[in-house]
Amino acid sequence: MASFDNTDSTLRPTLEICYAKNTATGINLNDHKTALSVFPNPATKNFTVAINSNRGQSVNLSIIDITGKKIMEEKLPIFPGNNIMDYNTAQLNLATGVYSIIINNEHINEFQKLIVY
Repeated sequence: MASFDNTDSTLRPTLEICYAKNTATGINLNDHKTALSVFPNPATKNFTVAINSNRGQSVNLSIIDITGKKIMEEKLPIFPGNNIMDYNTAQLNLATGVYSIIINNEHINEFQKLIVY
């Protein structure tokens, strides 16, 4: 089972071993660890999207408004470690409101809420 320790920003793969009558029946190594954070939140003029990953991969980053309208979508290359993207609310035409910041690919699907005022 995948896990992320919020007390430590280090991403670590976890190993899950399944047993049936004291016999190992399967091993699940989850090596696609990615953590998403958005700050400052709430935001006024600028906000940062930080994606911490333990591996290089491509992700789709989307910003969705409260009605479900897609405001922005872009494909980003993500490198191992911390990846920082800065955005301007005026350039994205983000009015006061609540938005979902979503990153996904074939291995991950994470989101954070962003409040703009």
